[in-house]
Amino acid sequence: MEVTTRLTWNDENHLRKLLGNVSLSLLYKSSVHGGSIEDMVQRCSHQGYTITMTYINENMIVAFVLG
Repeated sequence: MEVTTRLTWNDENHLRKLLGNVSLSLLYKSSVHGGSIEDMVQRCSHQGYTITMTYINENMIVAFVLG
C-alpha cells in the first residue's frame, strides 16, 4: 500500500514556504502504521524537527516539534 498525504499540493507548498523551503517527508500515518502513540514515537524519533498533523473531520490540528 502506498502511503500518501492528505495535504493538497497547495497546502504542502505553502508549508514549505512557511518553513523556509524545507523538504517534507511523510514518516507516519496511523491508518497505515498503527494508531498508537508508541507507534508514532517509534517511527518519528530521531528524525529532527517534525510537524504532527491531526485531522478531526475536515479540520486540521498542527504541532511543530523541535528535534
